[in-house]
Amino acid sequence: MSSSTISTHILDHIVHLVPPNTLGTTAKEWADLGFIVSPGGTHADGLTSNLLVLLADGVYLELISFNKQPSPPTHRWGNESPGWIDFAFLGTGSTDPSQSISKIINERSNSLGGPPLYEDEVKGGRTREDNVILKWLISAPKRDVAPVGRLPFFCGDVTERHLRVPTNKENSTHASTTRGIAWIRLGVFPTSFKSTVVQLTSVVGYGPISESRIKAQWKLDTPQGNETEPALILEATEEKAGIQEVAFFVDSEQNVGEKNTPYGLIRWVLYSTTA
Repeated sequence: MSSSTISTHILDHIVHLVPPNTLGTTAKEWADLGFIVSPGGTHADGLTSNLLVLLADGVYLELISFNKQPSPPTHRWGNESPGWIDFAFLGTGSTDPSQSISKIINERSNSLGGPPLYEDEVKGGRTREDNVILKWLISAPKRDVAPVGRLPFFCGDVTERHLRVPTNKENSTHASTTRGIAWIRLGVFPTSFKSTVVQLTSVVGYGPISESRIKAQWKLDTPQGNETEPALILEATEEKAGIQEVAFFVDSEQNVGEKNTPYGLIRWVLYSTTA
């Protein structure tokens, strides 16, 4: 596989941070919202544990908690407040330099006159509750280039993805009728809007499908194909930067609307074949 055929716009998962040692409470809160919450495990560094909300489009929500308080400030998410904090695209999991996500994106950025955006790949992993060991490679944005949640990190499976994301009909058929991600809405301060459009273009591999002075939008792929076509929306805002909301496609009109998790905003929009 050549670098020109490697996709860098497949949405993999979205990260929702909760306070340390609160995953038990979190599971109930998300079940009350109409989601099936599946087991996760403990990450290889022992610092964090997670639960999963698996969606039919192959994307999942990672409900993550630090195992000790205070959270370590050197961790990528150690200084983040609870809520929607980050999102990941699907990487290659390959150590072959020709398939390095970081290299591909940094070369694109250079061609657009920008700096290197991503660090070299690093190893990561998690042990599931059934003791299955998962391994992956992480390609993360440079911290001096973009704050957490502005650009996606990439998770590329070394072990099989279905072990990390064990989606099936039973665990992805939710009471809320959620079928997949409709959009992720990011906010940036107006002074950073133009530069972030260029950065996200380098990451995604193509320019926005629509763009104005204060808003840009890209269409993404999902691991299960392009049926739901989630959008990545960037808006200039004077509010706090980062992920503003996550929207989900639902099949039932009765569930359309918005709700708050204890720490973040979710929105349900009706799915149709013309969405």
